[in-house]
Amino acid sequence: MERKNHLFLLALMVGCLGLTYFVNVFYKVDIVYSHLFYVPIVLCGLWYPDKAFYLAILLGMWHIGADYYASRTVSLAPLVRAGVFLFVGYLVGTICEKRDCLLNQMKTINSVMLDFICEVKQDGSFGYVSPSVKNTLGYEAQELTGKTFLDRVHPDDKASVKQVFEQALNNKTEFRVDYRYQAAEGSYKWMESLAKPILANGEIAMVVLGSREITTRKKMEEELTFLSFHDSLTGLYNRRFFEEQMTLLDGGRSNPVSVISCDIDGLKIINDHFGHQHGDEMIVTVSRVLQEAVRSDDIVARIGGDEFAIIMPRCPANGVDRIYLRIKEALGRVNLKLNGMDVPIMVSMGRAVRNGREVSIRVLFKTADDEMYLEKQSNAGLKQSLYSRIVDRMDGG
Repeated sequence: MERKNHLFLLALMVGCLGLTYFVNVFYKVDIVYSHLFYVPIVLCGLWYPDKAFYLAILLGMWHIGADYYASRTVSLAPLVRAGVFLFVGYLVGTICEKRDCLLNQMKTINSVMLDFICEVKQDGSFGYVSPSVKNTLGYEAQELTGKTFLDRVHPDDKASVKQVFEQALNNKTEFRVDYRYQAAEGSYKWMESLAKPILANGEIAMVVLGSREITTRKKMEEELTFLSFHDSLTGLYNRRFFEEQMTLLDGGRSNPVSVISCDIDGLKIINDHFGHQHGDEMIVTVSRVLQEAVRSDDIVARIGGDEFAIIMPRCPANGVDRIYLRIKEALGRVNLKLNGMDVPIMVSMGRAVRNGREVSIRVLFKTADDEMYLEKQSNAGLKQSLYSRIVDRMDGG
């Protein structure tokens, strides 16, 4: 492109010089043909700002020389025109130098930005793409130019992004959208785009997007969401989630609903005599047993230090009985290692079933909890005897 500009400017300058000779020298006709000289001066200023003033000097001297050669006198008119040539050359060159300086600064800024800017045309293809896309997605800007924006949006996000774009185009409004976009190496990164439609004659010509990567932020949001509904030690649902599920299931759509309440026996003794590390190990072991015993749709939650609860939608009495026995059998097969001793894990349990809407889930849970406490009381003597022997053996050792 630069070579073509150079050749065109050279041909235009030679044409102006030739016109001067034939009109002013050969025919000796004094007309204002020199107005054409502004064309190469202005073009030179646009394409080669640092050379525009020197071209103006050359053309001005040629014009004065041709006029003197034709008339053998130095007149005021060519001197004035030559002066105007110099002024135009200096002015255009200075303006275009500042323009190029600003453009270079913008290119430098765009190349080091962590965000990138692009134009998306009405047909969905990329127009301008800033070089900083390399830092964000790994593409060279020209790799995306002309390509369709939606082609690299994650399949699960494509419909929602398309809907947002269409709404913005119809309403001619700004919008913000989060989505996953395929990077150059093939992986998907979370992007946040703020977009503004650009109007021409009242119609949308294109949409300008400012985009940034938010993968880290999205991961943190997911982790915070997970932690807000899960227990950090076991990974089970926490009491907050359990309470919300009880409210949701009160509608009766998942009847029959069964609930199991569980409480670890002797956890305080383990914590006091063997340390909280072993107590945590007991809690994690029980949580694993519960998770493995229930169905995929059942909700297992740790609702307190040593308390667990299970909600089982669409589970009749015979179903909860099977799961109850499965948990008991699994707990009978696991032990806790304490100072070389195999210590059985004891868990008191209670269960309840609701077939209709006449009983709320909270009342159902209390029924299961009451049954659990009855079992806990009946196991109190066995628990005390078992853990007393363990503590005595530890003290004796």
